[in-house]
Amino acid sequence: MIGNFIGSVASMIATVIGNIGSAIGTGLKAVIGTVTTILEKFETYVPKLGNFVGTLLNAIGVLQPNEKIQDFGERVLQAQERGIQLDDMEDFDAYMAQLRSFELDPKIATKRSELVQMAAAMTVGAVALARRYDLAPETAAHVYLLSLVNDRFFTPERVLALLADRVILPSLQDYLEGRLSPDQGLRLAQQLLELERQHHPAAELATLRAELDASRQAYDSLRAQLANGAQGGSYA
Repeated sequence: MIGNFIGSVASMIATVIGNIGSAIGTGLKAVIGTVTTILEKFETYVPKLGNFVGTLLNAIGVLQPNEKIQDFGERVLQAQERGIQLDDMEDFDAYMAQLRSFELDPKIATKRSELVQMAAAMTVGAVALARRYDLAPETAAHVYLLSLVNDRFFTPERVLALLADRVILPSLQDYLEGRLSPDQGLRLAQQLLELERQHHPAAELATLRAELDASRQAYDSLRAQLANGAQGGSYA
């Protein structure tokens, strides 16, 4: 994993995530904490990731038409403050129904940071993706990291295909972390090629391997910058 909860905002978000409900497990909190750390340090990623997550959640019906991810996150947070929590993944549909019937207070929303709103939306969004594609929530949440390290290749369309495939995502995370042998890395590229050719028949193995290498280099770069204490945004 790239990092831990770093800084005052990330620490606050760790608490916020936990308060959403007991269905939010330790693994999911860790992934959201990592993503939040990156966004806190590097503001330029915020709009890109917001658009990416918004597209995913629109595709599976979590966001309503024209609803912004920040507005959805604010809805999650205000509902939680009124006692509406996600305590069981099996109750997700009922939870979403309660969110939709909840009336937002716009005055409260203006006092909340965009990053906190996004963290809440990404957390509930990961649970929704996990339920839709029969994955662990923390595995589903790793797609946010894919967008951060290579948004040119890991588009919402490709990521939705990866989510539906279910098998490749865990190996992708292992690849980014450097846990795969060269043979395993090649097998991952071949699996990705099989999936890619379902939508793009002319896809080539060499191109996919180059995209994987670029993704790992970007991941390593992010990890190094965080380890060196690179500073970015000011989301207080």
